Amino acid sequence: MDEQARSHQVQASKHRRIAYVPHRSAGHDREPARQRPRQPPINAERLLQLITQEYESLPRQLKRIASYMSQQSDRIMVDRISDIARECEVHPSAIVRFSQRFGFSGFSEMQALFREAYTHKTTPVQNYQQRIRSMIANKSQKASGGDLARECINATLSGIERLGLELDDAAFDKAVDLVVNADNIYVVGVRRSFAVADYLVYNLQHTNKRIHLVSGLGGSYREQMRSIRPNDLVIAISFTPTPRKPSTACASPSTTRPRP
Repeated sequence: MDEQARSHQVQASKHRRIAYVPHRSAGHDREPARQRPRQPPINAERLLQLITQEYESLPRQLKRIASYMSQQSDRIMVDRISDIARECEVHPSAIVRFSQRFGFSGFSEMQALFREAYTHKTTPVQNYQQRIRSMIANKSQKASGGDLARECINATLSGIERLGLELDDAAFDKAVDLVVNADNIYVVGVRRSFAVADYLVYNLQHTNKRIHLVSGLGGSYREQMRSIRPNDLVIAISFTPTPRKPSTACASPSTTRPRP
């Protein structure tokens, strides 16, 4: 009986060892092919298409950069990496990672794609921006403070002229109707848009409307907007991409929903 028990144990041990040996075909013996580096898009239009297609799969920080790239594509060729990082509220290294994700070696290579595409499509404002930066960077030709001031003034005038040409009449009329029919008007803007919000409040206070500037003093955005009712109007002013604070302040400040 002892010999039979030992024999069964030896057989069982062999079966156990065999069970751990995986079956491999000839194809499985090969090592997996190394993934090839991604090829960058051939032009800016294709890059913007890829950004749209892959937007949902991007991490949160890269989504902010993707939104900026899609909505401010005409500025990429003149923006510095620090400018984009500040607007998107990310570290410059995140912009490098974004560039590499789409096959570029870095931001400069990606920016060159936009410069090539928009060389003949730059707006007057962009031309002024380039000229101002060239004047500052050019050490051999000293520009006076007055020269720089005039360039900035001309850039502002060009921007206003472009605003008049691109004004959406239907959207503007709808905005006027919202202001006229609102019981209370709340205006919110942070960082560089706060000055615009404050000036708009100053002008609206010359009407018979009840106007409230949501300053967020001490971080009290929600508290200042708690009294909003359904027939009130909230005007949120922002530059693209939208900073976190205005979007947070306008996200359900109360159980009722005001008109945006």
